[in-house]
Parts: sequence; structure tokens; C-alpha cells
Amino acid sequence: MNPFYDRSVLAHQGGWDEILLVAGPILVIVFLLWRATKRVKRDARQHQER
Repeated sequence: MNPFYDRSVLAHQGGWDEILLVAGPILVIVFLLWRATKRVKRDARQHQER
């Protein structure tokens, strides 16, 4: 048995861990897009005011 093989990490946990592996990166991308959109709208408003 390989000492670096951890069954607890690879064990199926009822699906919640797979959901986190997919939802985590998606939430990060959504957050970054939201921030970028907010910044672009703010910059556009400031540019129109000039």
C-alpha cells in the first residue's frame, strides 16, 4: 500500500464533495465577472461625466 494514497480524500462522500469541486470554481468565476462588470460600469459613468 502506498503511504501517500489517502482513501479518505478519494472516498465517495455522497456527492457533496463533488458539488464543491464544481461549484467552487464556478462561484469564483461568477464573482470575478461581477466585479469586472461593476468596475467597467463605474469607469463608463466617470468617462461620461467628463
